[in-house]
Amino acid sequence: FGKVHGGDFAVHVGDFIGYTNVLGEAEERCPESRYRWVADVLKTGRVRTFIVPGDNEWNDCPDPDRSMGHWRRHLKNLDEHWQNSTTDAHFPPVTRHLSLDPNFSFRLHHVLVVGLFMVGGQINDQDEWDARMRRNVAFVRMNLARHHQNITAVVLFGHSKMYRDNVRLFFDELVDMARRHSELNFLYLHGDGHVWEMDEHNATKNMLRVQLDQGGIAPPLLVTVHAAGDFWFDRRLGG
Repeated sequence: FGKVHGGDFAVHVGDFIGYTNVLGEAEERCPESRYRWVADVLKTGRVRTFIVPGDNEWNDCPDPDRSMGHWRRHLKNLDEHWQNSTTDAHFPPVTRHLSLDPNFSFRLHHVLVVGLFMVGGQINDQDEWDARMRRNVAFVRMNLARHHQNITAVVLFGHSKMYRDNVRLFFDELVDMARRHSELNFLYLHGDGHVWEMDEHNATKNMLRVQLDQGGIAPPLLVTVHAAGDFWFDRRLGG
């Protein structure tokens, strides 16, 4: 979603930490300088930009608490950088989760947009992990209840794949929500696998999943949501 390509906003779905440099040499895992650099790069964009964490910059780091501190210091509420820009004058209000600060949501025209703290990778604290899954469920459910009469589609952004065992608690509930709201089309966009995949969920035809290409091998994906709630994808930005 980039204004230069006709989009209204952009979302980075995480995993900006690599463990080798361009020469293939091992680097320090999760240095704060990387978070600062990513924030600086994203702030050069022309449209409001959001970001959700990936496992590479949080739970797979040597010190996850320290790494999340880096993330919050440099990337929390990143989109507020554009609040006073002329191109952002009519952007809708953004809702935050009180305890899961990477989470965000807003209604843009006929679409409910939800960003989630949803990572793959290793589980460092099972209680925290399960509680986060439940909070993500509650956040989506709350926003659906608030907006469902004024939308035709729900677009969700996270990092993790849908089909990991350690995130089933959330996605089983999400699929159930899609079944209950059969009048809406649901789209989940994520990173994690780093190669393009797209499929309908086998349990409900109104749930579409898209795994994005790795940023280094493909341009950003431009998504258009038509008034009826159907989705159109431009993987090459018109090229």
